[in-house]
Amino acid sequence: MDKITQQNHCIKTDSYSLQMWPLYALIIYYEPSILEIKVLKEVRDHLKKYYAQRYFVLINKRNAPNAIDPRIYKYALKNIKGIAIVCHNPNLRQQLIQEQKMWKRSFAYFQNIRDAQKWALDCFDSHS
Repeated sequence: MDKITQQNHCIKTDSYSLQMWPLYALIIYYEPSILEIKVLKEVRDHLKKYYAQRYFVLINKRNAPNAIDPRIYKYALKNIKGIAIVCHNPNLRQQLIQEQKMWKRSFAYFQNIRDAQKWALDCFDSHS
């Protein structure tokens, strides 16, 4: 198996699916219209436990517009190297541009998960 397909850990709840690999995590929210701070903190706790102090990239697949509480970026884990947003909806582009302004580290948009996974791995190859 290559680095992209070799999954280590998966958590599924009624609200989201979180898949974690050694260098990146993929989160898919099932009801993305309103991301409650409680759910975001729960995901953060899973990431903190799995990655501890190791650096990783967070990939977030978006299917619909959602409200992101700006405080979540303030309390983001320090070991997140970057965020990749996977989105097929061109109408979400403006929301993502505004969201990007809240994040001071690497932030990229992708049309598919595979390209986001490759970018996540490149973050380690070029910035190790």
